[in-house]
Amino acid sequence: MLIDAHCHVDQYTDPTAIAREAERDGMVVVAVTNTPIAYEEAVRHLSRYRGVISALGIHPRVQRNSTDLLGAFLRLQGRATHIGEIGLHYSGLDEAERARQRRILEEVLRATHRSNKVHNIHAVGAAEDIFAMLSDYKCRHVVMHWYSGPTRLVDELLSIGCLFSINQAMMRSPKGRHIAAMLPMGRVLTETDGPYVRVSSAPARPRDVELLLRQLAHAWDLTEGETEAQIASNFCGLTEMG
Repeated sequence: MLIDAHCHVDQYTDPTAIAREAERDGMVVVAVTNTPIAYEEAVRHLSRYRGVISALGIHPRVQRNSTDLLGAFLRLQGRATHIGEIGLHYSGLDEAERARQRRILEEVLRATHRSNKVHNIHAVGAAEDIFAMLSDYKCRHVVMHWYSGPTRLVDELLSIGCLFSINQAMMRSPKGRHIAAMLPMGRVLTETDGPYVRVSSAPARPRDVELLLRQLAHAWDLTEGETEAQIASNFCGLTEMG
């Protein structure tokens, strides 16, 4: 079973075609969203496809565009099994904006941390604060999406139970490959971050996680089948944690 742990299915030109492909291929795709409205649309149009899981998001880069996003998120969070994309994005922002993002994320974690919901975390220029907040709220079901923060924090994030999802763009950079090599195979998930990440000049599609499986199989000295089974086991273990 192939796993795409972070894909913006709703952002493709034809989202239902992507969902149909995933169902046909027997995949599991976590369809993260950037706003509660997008989540409601995803539930309406995508969740009928087997293996496509709609995640409720409130992306830090779109929060400033609406004062109603947090209220809508809190109203909907009881329906969602997966939360994402959420987090902090500090790059290029002043302290006032960073503080506003922290306040929103704190409200999100306060509402969801005691549940068994899986949290899909964005952390750009903010890894230290993310680690502190996840630790404070004792979040147990966390996937660090495309982690690019300090390597010294990788072990700290692993120590509180985080998994890490990697994609093709991450594996193209020396730092990304170094971070991937630091991770125990039991803490790794595959993702595309499609359609934003591109593969062979086209938007990545969920099936493109097969390219990552080949790279990981080589690094782990496993067959591709064994690697696929390991990733699937990691995802199932995350979602089944009590």
